[in-house]
Amino acid sequence: MKNKKGFTIVEVIVSFSLSFVIMIYLLNVILLVRNLYYETDLETQMMIKESNLIKQIETKNKNNDISAINSCGENCAQFLYSNGESSELLILPSENKIIFDNLATTFDENVKIENIEVQNIVVANINNTSYNMKDGIIKIRIPIKHQSYSDDYSIEYVYLYNSNYITITGF
Repeated sequence: MKNKKGFTIVEVIVSFSLSFVIMIYLLNVILLVRNLYYETDLETQMMIKESNLIKQIETKNKNNDISAINSCGENCAQFLYSNGESSELLILPSENKIIFDNLATTFDENVKIENIEVQNIVVANINNTSYNMKDGIIKIRIPIKHQSYSDDYSIEYVYLYNSNYITITGF
């Protein structure tokens, strides 16, 4: 009787083939998780920057009565307050920067900030004599795209106002 210790060449080839298939699958999973990590990290950073900017605008606008919102250039919105103060929302696409008052938000070189978009809607045919009745909506949108991802990271600020007491010009 022969001593049959060891593996045949077919067994070795099959085992290497199975190992190779499993390694390819694991490599794909690792790459998928890595890409998901980077995309989630980017989304988190963008949401934090958006949240900080919107919080700054909201805090300033809640603590002061807005009397007017005006265009102060192609990528600029100026908030005028009844106490005489003013704030500017300035978008600098060439520098990947958004500035509101003392908060400057800078984005990395893979992010593209586009020109500000402003919509002003006043509901017609409302007999608005009440100070508390809000009949106007201004929506300020700052389009933001990332070169590597197709998601839209735009920042949007919506403000409801009474058109009898607040003027909107230049948009």
